[in-house]
Amino acid sequence: MAKPAVTITIAVSASRDAFEFRNRLGTSVTGGVGARLQEAVEKRDQLRRDLEAILKLTGGDLSLDFAQADRVFHRFAMLGIGLLLYIFSSVEDTKEDNASTKLEAIAKLFKEVMPDEPSMGNWPVVEIIAPPSDKLAIGFPFELLPFLNPVEPPAINDYGGLAKAMRAFLGFSAIVHRKRFGDPPHLQLKPAIGESPAKLPIKLFYHADLAGAVDEANFLLRRTDLWVDGPWPVEADIERGDRFVAHHIVNPATLLCGEERTPVDQIQHFSCHCDTQDKSSFFSLRAKDCEAAIDIRLDDLPVYKHLEQNRLAQESPSLECDMPLVVFNNCGGAAVNEAQLNAFVEFFWATNRNRGFISTQARIPDLLAGAFSKQFYINLLRKRLTVGEAVAEARRAVTLAYKNPISLFYVHYGSAFLRLAT
Repeated sequence: MAKPAVTITIAVSASRDAFEFRNRLGTSVTGGVGARLQEAVEKRDQLRRDLEAILKLTGGDLSLDFAQADRVFHRFAMLGIGLLLYIFSSVEDTKEDNASTKLEAIAKLFKEVMPDEPSMGNWPVVEIIAPPSDKLAIGFPFELLPFLNPVEPPAINDYGGLAKAMRAFLGFSAIVHRKRFGDPPHLQLKPAIGESPAKLPIKLFYHADLAGAVDEANFLLRRTDLWVDGPWPVEADIERGDRFVAHHIVNPATLLCGEERTPVDQIQHFSCHCDTQDKSSFFSLRAKDCEAAIDIRLDDLPVYKHLEQNRLAQESPSLECDMPLVVFNNCGGAAVNEAQLNAFVEFFWATNRNRGFISTQARIPDLLAGAFSKQFYINLLRKRLTVGEAVAEARRAVTLAYKNPISLFYVHYGSAFLRLAT
């Protein structure tokens, strides 16, 4: 496991948060935060809303031209820089030690150890370390911020300009590894034993009225290296409802038909509608040719987990397993709002202890969601990349293919080093 190019450590006190940035050469920059991260949520959320508004002007198309890409990147950079200045400003600043000076020093620190352009097998790792009790700090979307070049981006007239604009953002320039206390150092996704070719167990939930979700389901079902359980729901089964979905989220050791599964689900993929915009976040599933949707409310998931754990403790007291990687490919499943800070991230990654959680920070075009998903699975299964590499490569590939930077909103919470067992 390579030494991280940069480590970002977050120390939390009663009055303020403090960051230490340290690269592998020993260069470090420390900064107090004038506003705690919790207070930055509203401004970060404005970044998401503003970019969504810009993308609406393009008609929600998957592919943008260079002029559209230039507009989006420019506004995106301005908002990101504004957020960084807000986070690093402090009432104790002096002329020699202000937010702008800190950002320049942090950019220099990154550039000392980062390649001009990442390549397969040469992705630098940025590790995030925070107290286990500070879930917002560990989940903050560092990928969205232009740490490497917090200035006005270059004009985008061609692919060279596009690549330069991309480099400023951490999500296009590095793999972000969020270190979770208590995880084993080496995690692997285990294929089914005795299968030839080896098949990775995956459970698939979807919303059949979404064309992109159906396309994703067909893509996954066609792959010979996946053992797909689903897609669910089916019309004959919808009365099982949200409790049935919660059962499988908490207990990945059974198939949808009720039989035991060995090994357990290694990935659970959700391709559905999600709403995190108000106090009652939920995601929706729907069977083909069925009018009724099944809504799974975020507030209910911890309750179902408690009930399911009590049942399992009585029926299978020795049952222990690694929880699956969750791919939550929908509208803003990783979004943060003021009412529910980490939304589904907190449940799946912190409460349910899933090995990872991949989702978006904003609503994205249906076709782009499908393009990202396909590229991620190709990277993970065919190219045998780690999950961190697979996400980073998918972000870059989709952005370069369509000149559409919204793939930057895909964020991975979990170990960057999770990969297929060899």
